[in-house]
Amino acid sequence: MMGIGSDDNLLMNFCRVMVHTSIEHAQYVDSECTQSRFPDRLDFRYIDSFVWLILVLVKMLNLSVHQFISSILDIVQEALAEDHKKKKAEFNQRPYYRFFIQILAAIDRHQEIFSDKKVKKMIMISIAEIFKNLSPSTYPAFSFAWLELISHYLFLPYFLETPANSQNVPPLMLSSNQ
Repeated sequence: MMGIGSDDNLLMNFCRVMVHTSIEHAQYVDSECTQSRFPDRLDFRYIDSFVWLILVLVKMLNLSVHQFISSILDIVQEALAEDHKKKKAEFNQRPYYRFFIQILAAIDRHQEIFSDKKVKKMIMISIAEIFKNLSPSTYPAFSFAWLELISHYLFLPYFLETPANSQNVPPLMLSSNQ
């Protein structure tokens, strides 16, 4: 088999480019990233399309769902960290918020891809770990998005249903008690 699905490094590099491109196009009018959109007029079509592409890739290439989604989330975390460090006060959290919400919504809506409860649990724990790493103490400009994400109805209820003595308790919840 030839193409993007035949080489994991090629696929991850493609996804890295797509994450950066979709976030840039959400914030800028031109391809050179010189003219910013008005903060209340971001274009999320690129982010939404990339999340759809992720679902198509998982389905068509028979990828390990947990491993692939976790890799994508790591790439988004890296992009957010880089963007936060570079832009400081001009950092815009909304494209990253949109990306995470779209991933959570995809997990909720596409039961044919996320039907295995064990895999879904592992993905949700990976998302919790990402949210833990993106805490307001480390990324203050992402605080409002972070707070909304951890309290979102697609994320928090999953962990509230988990018995306290089980191994399903996410790292995010454990770190808040320490």
